[in-house]
Amino acid sequence: NIGIIKATDASSTTKVWWDKISGYSYWAFNGNVCSGDFEAAQKYGPRYTRGDIIDIHLDLRKDYNTIAWDKNGQPNQKINVTPNTKYRLAISTDSEIALILFEIIY
Repeated sequence: NIGIIKATDASSTTKVWWDKISGYSYWAFNGNVCSGDFEAAQKYGPRYTRGDIIDIHLDLRKDYNTIAWDKNGQPNQKINVTPNTKYRLAISTDSEIALILFEIIY
C-alpha cells in the first residue's frame, strides 16, 4: 500500500494507517483505493508489483485538493482529499522499494 495519512493521525497506533478516515491508500494486490474503511474500498487502477513505478501526485492548492497515483507513467483518475489538511507519505510493503518520488503541489 502506498498513500497518505493526515499528519495528526500519523503517530496513532489504534488502527493501521490505511484504515483511517484520513488516509488514502492505493493497494498493490487489487488496485483498489481505501479511505477509512477496507470493506468500502473502491476500484481505482491496475494492480502493481515489484518492478512497477508508482508516482503519487498530491495537489493541495485551494481549488484542487486531489491525489492520484500513476503506474509506470500511466495516469489514473484523481480522487478528492480533505482540504486544508497536512498529510504525510505512508507506505506498507513486503517487497523492495527502490526510490520514492512524491510530488506535492501547493
